[in-house]
Amino acid sequence: MPLNFSVRVALLGIIAIVALGACAKKTAADFLEAAKTQEAKGNLAGAAIELKSGLQVEPNNGAIRFMLGAS
Repeated sequence: MPLNFSVRVALLGIIAIVALGACAKKTAADFLEAAKTQEAKGNLAGAAIELKSGLQVEPNNGAIRFMLGAS
């Protein structure tokens, strides 16, 4: 029994939303590692952006606040 077009589109949309939602969850530690990578490359502005993004996820992260204050 073939599914009609609108049902197939709805199912693909649900699958895409679930897949993107699972991939988009970055932790504060992920942002901290990305900031360290940016800093090692000499991109201090990029590192600051990563650190500020990390603070959005976890506002009381001391390691991120320390690194942001040191840069």
